[in-house]
Amino acid sequence: ITTVHGQPFNGKPQNLSVATGHSYIDTETNEMASATLVTVTTQDGHIYAMRSSDLNVVHDRQTLLFVPMEADEQPYRIVSGSWGNYYVSSNGIRFQYTSSMSLSTSGKYGLESVMKASPYVCYDEGSSNIFFWDAESHSIGQCDYNGATTVAQDERYKLSGLVRMTCAAAGYNAMTGNIVFVLSSLDGSQRQLVLLSASFTGGVEVQAMRALTVNKINRASLFSVCYSSAALLYGVVDNKIYGLDLTSFTEQVITPRGLDEGEQIVYISNQSGGYVADHDYLVVGTQQGTRYTLRFYNMLGGLPDGEPVVTLSSTGSPRAIHYTTQQTFAFSVIPYQD
Repeated sequence: ITTVHGQPFNGKPQNLSVATGHSYIDTETNEMASATLVTVTTQDGHIYAMRSSDLNVVHDRQTLLFVPMEADEQPYRIVSGSWGNYYVSSNGIRFQYTSSMSLSTSGKYGLESVMKASPYVCYDEGSSNIFFWDAESHSIGQCDYNGATTVAQDERYKLSGLVRMTCAAAGYNAMTGNIVFVLSSLDGSQRQLVLLSASFTGGVEVQAMRALTVNKINRASLFSVCYSSAALLYGVVDNKIYGLDLTSFTEQVITPRGLDEGEQIVYISNQSGGYVADHDYLVVGTQQGTRYTLRFYNMLGGLPDGEPVVTLSSTGSPRAIHYTTQQTFAFSVIPYQD
C-alpha cells in the first residue's frame, strides 16, 4: 500500500475482506468495470476498497453509497456470497449482484437492511445465506442470496433480543455444515456456543446451544473456526491453543512446532475454502516486542502437521489474513474470518 499510494492509509486497521465480481467506475476510461476487491476498514470509520490487481482504491467512504454516508456509520466489510456482494456496516447490510449475474454497474450500494450488523459475519454453504450478529438488537440475523434480511428463527430457542450477550466470534465449519457463533456475557466471563444449520429455503435449525463455562476455551482471548479439515473451534487461553470438538465438545491442547520462548500468540485462523482450497493452513501469529511472526502449518485433522511450511516476520502486529485472486470473478465464496 505504501508503494502504491506513497504512504500508509489513515486510521488503525479494523477488518480485512475480499469480494469478487464487484463493479466500479474506472476513472481512467469513465466506464463501468469489475474487479476482485480487497477492502480495509479502520476503527475511525475509513473504508478503502482496492482492486486486487494493483491495489488502487475504487471505492471509499465518499463513493461507496448513492447517498452520503452518515457520519456515525462504521464500515466493517465488503464480502461475497453466491450471487452477490454485501457491504456490512453498523447501519446494516446492503446488497448488489455480482457483475457475473448482471451487467457491471457503478458499484454503489443503496438502502441498508432493517437490521443492524457488526463485524461478525459468516457465509453458510448449505443455504447460500450469510449469517451475522446484530449488535444493536443483540440478535443473530440472516441475509439471503437476494439481500433480504431477517432474524434467524428456531421456535425452540431464543436467537434474538439476547440483551445480556454480545458476540465474540462467528464462522462456518464445512465438516459439520454448521454456522458457528460464540456469544459472550457482557463482562466476558461466560461464553456460549451456538451451532446452526440452514436450508436453501431459509429455514434455520439450532444444532446445539451450549454454555462453555466448564471448558478451558471459555476464557479464550481469541477464537477461530476450522473451516474444512475438522469439526474444531480454536481458542487461545493463557498463551496456549485449545481445540474444542464441535460434535463431542471435548477439548485438547494444540502445540504448534517452532514457537520460540517469549512469543505471545496473538492470531490464529484457518482460511481454507472457496478458490483458496489449496491453501488449507492453520495460521498462527505471534508477537515478541515490536515484531510479529506468522507461521503457516499443513493440517491433519484440524491440527498443525509438522514444522511450518511458510514463516513470515516483520515489524507491527498481525490483524487479519486473507488469500485473494486477480481474477475478476470466481464462483466461490471466500471465508470471512480475519
